[in-house]
Amino acid sequence: MGDGDQGPSPATVPRGPQGSIVLDLDDSLGLETRHASPACCGATPNGGLNQLCACGTLVATLCSDCCLPYELHLAADRVRAVLV
Repeated sequence: MGDGDQGPSPATVPRGPQGSIVLDLDDSLGLETRHASPACCGATPNGGLNQLCACGTLVATLCSDCCLPYELHLAADRVRAVLV
């Protein structure tokens, strides 16, 4: 960063929980929204985990309101990578 650099734009700073794995919404499959904090156009990350896996475990936080970045935050302690 240069001397005049103010850091990343607020639009590029994740809004979800610290330490989570951030995905584009199009890169996730099979999750169902549960108890999301309502906002005018979608869900806010304020209510914590709000995405239910097919196995029945809450695994992610969706942020999809019009005034926030659209992001999906996987809880690193609740997911694992598998080869399909």
